[in-house]
Amino acid sequence: MIGPIIGEVSSRVSSPVLVGRATELGQLQAALRLAQDGRSAAVLIAGEAGVGKTRLAASFAAAAETEGACVLLGGCLDLGEGAVPYAPIVEALRGLIRRTDPNDLEAVIGHGRSELARLMPDLGPVGEEDASGLRLGSAQGRLFELLLGVLERMAARAPVVFVVEDLHWSDRSTRDLLGFLIRNLRDARVMLLLTFRSDELHRRHPLLPFIAELGRLGRVERVELRPFDGGELAAQLEAIAGRTLDTNLIESIHARSGGNAFFAEELLMAAGEDGRADLPVTLRDVLLGRVAHLTEPTQEFLRVASAAGQRVDPSLVAAASNMDERAVYDALRECVNHQVLIPDPTSGEERYAFRHALLQEAVYEDLLSGERTRLHSAFARALEALSMADTSRTAELAYHWYAAHDLPRALESAVAAGDSAEQRYAFPEAVEQYERAAELWDQVADAESRAGRDRVDLLAALANVAGYHDPGRAVSHIQAAIREVDEAVDPVRHGRLNERLGRYAWIAGQGELAKQAYQQAVLITPVEPASEARARAMAGFAQILMLGGRYAESHSMAEDALALARTVGARSIEGHALNTRGLSRGVAGDVEGGLDDLGTALRIAEAVDNVDDIGRAFANKTWMLELAGRLEDAVAVAERGVATTAQLGLMRFFGTHLLCNIGSCLYRLGRWDEAEEAVRRAEDAGPFGINEILVQELLARFALVRGRFDEASQRLQPLAAGAERAVDIQFVGPVEASLAELALWQGRPKDAANRVGAAVRLIDHSPEIRIGEIYALGLRANADVAELARARRTSPAEEHDAVATGTSLLEGIRRRHADVVATRPAVAHLSEVWLLLCEAEATRLHRRPDPEAWVRCAEAWDRLGQPYVAAYARWREAEARLAARRDRELAAEALRAALQTAQRLGAKPLEREIVALATRARLSLATAEHGTATGAAPQPGDPADDLGLTAREREVLALLALGRTNRQIAEELFISGNTAGVHVSNILGKLGVAGRGEAAALAYRLGLVRPGTEPMS
Repeated sequence: MIGPIIGEVSSRVSSPVLVGRATELGQLQAALRLAQDGRSAAVLIAGEAGVGKTRLAASFAAAAETEGACVLLGGCLDLGEGAVPYAPIVEALRGLIRRTDPNDLEAVIGHGRSELARLMPDLGPVGEEDASGLRLGSAQGRLFELLLGVLERMAARAPVVFVVEDLHWSDRSTRDLLGFLIRNLRDARVMLLLTFRSDELHRRHPLLPFIAELGRLGRVERVELRPFDGGELAAQLEAIAGRTLDTNLIESIHARSGGNAFFAEELLMAAGEDGRADLPVTLRDVLLGRVAHLTEPTQEFLRVASAAGQRVDPSLVAAASNMDERAVYDALRECVNHQVLIPDPTSGEERYAFRHALLQEAVYEDLLSGERTRLHSAFARALEALSMADTSRTAELAYHWYAAHDLPRALESAVAAGDSAEQRYAFPEAVEQYERAAELWDQVADAESRAGRDRVDLLAALANVAGYHDPGRAVSHIQAAIREVDEAVDPVRHGRLNERLGRYAWIAGQGELAKQAYQQAVLITPVEPASEARARAMAGFAQILMLGGRYAESHSMAEDALALARTVGARSIEGHALNTRGLSRGVAGDVEGGLDDLGTALRIAEAVDNVDDIGRAFANKTWMLELAGRLEDAVAVAERGVATTAQLGLMRFFGTHLLCNIGSCLYRLGRWDEAEEAVRRAEDAGPFGINEILVQELLARFALVRGRFDEASQRLQPLAAGAERAVDIQFVGPVEASLAELALWQGRPKDAANRVGAAVRLIDHSPEIRIGEIYALGLRANADVAELARARRTSPAEEHDAVATGTSLLEGIRRRHADVVATRPAVAHLSEVWLLLCEAEATRLHRRPDPEAWVRCAEAWDRLGQPYVAAYARWREAEARLAARRDRELAAEALRAALQTAQRLGAKPLEREIVALATRARLSLATAEHGTATGAAPQPGDPADDLGLTAREREVLALLALGRTNRQIAEELFISGNTAGVHVSNILGKLGVAGRGEAAALAYRLGLVRPGTEPMS
């Protein structure tokens, strides 16, 4: 082992004091104060190579440590086109382990020690994998949750500053983790400090989307490091020299370096002590000139070291260069004394680093092509000797064999690196390694023996790790594996691969493909002998049938899967099948039986540690209680599920799903602020895969019912296609309902009617009761279309089509309700409320105002404890009473009750309609408790008088309602065209409507004009 290098530095290269940067340092200190106060902070330091990012971060970190903060240091490594998974996290954990008392370490690491050991073997044995194959999707999320817990427990003891350098070299898993931490570290005393080279970011650089996402979060401050001005550069150079320098030299260096701190330091060294040496032409020459002043053995040592990257492991360099320990020791001493190499502060071992990455790059680029190949081969051989003891370095080994152009060993090491990355839940990096192995496969004669598996297993492993990281890519790879297997020769393997295709396709939102794949897996896998493979395929098919709303078929398939799983002793599959059967039973009306199944499924999942099915049991139980109308119970179960999934590391998948369930239930209960808070928590957690649809739909719904239509539209428009591809009722129904309701509030009933028609055709087979909402919105939309068509009198066919479509929808909801009453009486009351709403809307469709229909509807929704729909029904009740010329005081009472609810909820669109109707009808919305009237005082008499219209305006409105133009109105009333236009403008203002069509519709609705009649005088 090479010992530490201790000695006097012969010449100072860096300034002993931090020059300039007062503003930037102030920004960092402000962020630290936030963290110290319990509000997490994150800062990005951006700047060109050599501008001083590392110096600023190091100076700040040192000062923070003196103030009592715990500083964690980590840096990303450059391995050509690849990266070392979680490199800065591993370094930070090493530092934590090195300086923490073992007893304290146990408290900080917590219950996730065996999982964290995947990153740091020093923590002990790694936890066993779940043999079910269902755990992978949550594995990385679980690791992220555990690391979050470590930081939170550390922050409870002292403020934490976590520095991650060179983010431009980061791997995808590291970026995902950092994004997760930034989103979720809210009330912890943690500050994240990230640095990156801004001049490295070409337009396709993978860091750019990450930085853009951090910008959208609005919780990250960015510090841009500019080059030094002339005065700052002079201070830097004179601090290094320890004396006053010639002005001409300073100006020359400033001009040559552009104010870049590192360039200036190197130019000063190149100028010599007297400052009179000729300066090299290029920076490369400057850097190589520094190396050229070293002895030849030391130069050779640096050339070898440059092939390993910026970090220098002396033992590894010695092995790769065949230098003896004494020669390595002498070379290290010279490099450190001349500050070409510096001790690596992030390493727990005796390692070093090039003083700047640019210096390493210059030395490496000066090597001949053949030298590089030889050195990479030498490093690979040296690393192979360490591979049995340190599997964390497999990515480096794969990089060196590939760079050495040794394709057989490159393939072998790529597979090993993929396996290692998978074990560490670094799935994007595992994908890269496996894909490289797949690319090399046909170029290596003995590929199968070197990889330790055949091509099909390699592709299956590749699809497996891509499954949750990039499910679309997983689908492509598993399809390639399926093409490699002859169904007739090996039906079991073919069926197993199709089962995996079904899983990945569902995660990717390709519901139809998922259904076909599972069905194929069931058909292909032999019935005899009984096998776990067939049981798994049947359980998966049952789940996808359930998600598609085909509950009877799902129940039958789940029964068969359950029986087979018990026969072969597949406990995990038994729990999975019970999970599906439970929900299918509940939707079919056997709520208590379904809850029993789900309780058993949860106990099995906990016993076998199938964390995905633990989350799924909570999600299914919550959803079933919601469908049964037991919203308070659903919220309580979901809250327990969120707490459990957070402990298991499932927040990004099942945790966000359960938070959306909570949001949906609270929304229906009229607790909108709590509902939105729950879904915002889900959004902050970074919802995974298809849960993003749920999050965005709910946030869009909150926006639209509160009148933020632009926000609602922006969230909904991208979801429509994805929800439809998912072929999952829990996604399709809500998205289509929200899009339809948005169109209605925006005055686009035709668009709403068309969207509902398409949605009904897509999901009409589902027995889910909440689909009644789609039917109700469809009837509402078609009633609006018919009303406008009557008002315009321009298209009788349009009115006829709207009435026919609405009538068909009413017949459809009646059939559905009759089926529910006959087959699922336990949930018939939930179906009935939607039927009542549809029947009330039908009175508008046929222009037969019936206040009592709306009263029955409002009372039914009141009994369910869902105030928003009840308030909507009371608005329509008042409208119907006015149109039928019924009791005006009852109309006012209905509007007052509706307004009170709308204002409490913050339902601005509904509130505007209520107030507008009261204003037009001159109804008072004042209550006994609140004397201020929102509308005008009630006036008896003709509805036109109630609207505040003059006799002439009544005549103009009647003609307008019959579709007359201003010119035609003028001719019939013997007035000028301009006068007719003024009357129309006054009418629109008094009615509080936006255009002639709305005014005409209102005239019909209030009975001022009857279809087929001449205007009333």
